[in-house]
Amino acid sequence: MDAIPETEEIVRKQLNILRHNETIQILTKGGSLCFYGEWFGRPYDNYHKIIHTSYDGEIFEIIFDQQERLLVYKPKNITSTEKELKIAKAQKVKWIYIPYGTTASENIITYTAEGGILSKETKYGIERVKLKEPFDAVYMG
Repeated sequence: MDAIPETEEIVRKQLNILRHNETIQILTKGGSLCFYGEWFGRPYDNYHKIIHTSYDGEIFEIIFDQQERLLVYKPKNITSTEKELKIAKAQKVKWIYIPYGTTASENIITYTAEGGILSKETKYGIERVKLKEPFDAVYMG
């Protein structure tokens, strides 16, 4: 039985799974969401209540009360107050939600910003736009 933790560590290293849970203090309870300057819905029209957060050193995950999930890959400069949450930079932002008023399967929007170009991927394809201003990867307020 003593070999099990050692074996698990070897398998994790070989599969490059070296993640561990870290704590990020989030004071924000919820709000409207904006990704790279693009609001999800109208500004301040929707309220997304945070019910759980986790961070494993690579992916910051926020779970909301309406079965929505936000995955922020390699987040940088996370700030949180009672009124807002900001994540200045991220490798990728993935928003997973079920459209309001439906019981349809979940929709996924993936944002990737690289070299001043924002790529937004949905089930309809990929849209690329030039970022006009330096926006936070994620803003909730």
